[in-house]
Amino acid sequence: MRPYESADIRFTTKDGILYAFCMDKPVDEIKISSLGINSKLPDKKVKSVSMLGSDEKLKWNQQEDALVITKPSLLPEWKVVGFRIEFRK
Repeated sequence: MRPYESADIRFTTKDGILYAFCMDKPVDEIKISSLGINSKLPDKKVKSVSMLGSDEKLKWNQQEDALVITKPSLLPEWKVVGFRIEFRK
């Protein structure tokens, strides 16, 4: 079994909010291909993205093939980094 990488992302939801977890600290931008504009998710336009445990305003862009999050300037101390993703209704 290979070790986790930051490209390994796991998801969960609660109250209509999607939480995405990079299984290792990102060293570059984070690309979530399952959340691209052309993904199979119906009507899933991203409204906001925030990092759990941080007040830093993130730069992100929902492209045709992926949701791309610019690597935050300050990452938390823990290995797994979580993001809160809200969608337009």
